[in-house]
Amino acid sequence: SVAPPTPTAAPPAAAAQAPVAAAASASTEPAVLADFCTVLKAGEVHLVRCIEAISPEEIYVQRADPTSEDAVGDLLAAMNIYYPSHGTAPPATDVVEGAFFAAQFSEDSGWYRAVVLEVDGENAHVSFVDYGNKEWTSMAENLFYLASPFTVLPQHV
Repeated sequence: SVAPPTPTAAPPAAAAQAPVAAAASASTEPAVLADFCTVLKAGEVHLVRCIEAISPEEIYVQRADPTSEDAVGDLLAAMNIYYPSHGTAPPATDVVEGAFFAAQFSEDSGWYRAVVLEVDGENAHVSFVDYGNKEWTSMAENLFYLASPFTVLPQHV
């Protein structure tokens, strides 16, 4: 599985700090799919790149235009500033299939947007919505409510 890239270059201060400042009043409720899912229309053409190929039936692509790449990079940079010190872990009752959260990716310890696929005891199976990766994670340690500024950008997979 391809690891989501960790932002390496510091984004423009305004781009990274604006969502962090706005997230200070973060919600303590899970985000829902309708909050940031974009449905593409038939016949639309988009430049994409393959970021994960699980099988011929399960291939994840990401928009490849510079504007989308910059927006995702800025969002992830802001999330990785915000979540190490400001995240709020949800109670297990809020972690349900289809709910969106910020989840820490085990391979690089970065924070990414994720949707819950399944819950088993104290762990959740999540899919990182901007990259397609999936993994099981501890709900108590690696799952935080997704602050509203991080729900504005449509998912990129």
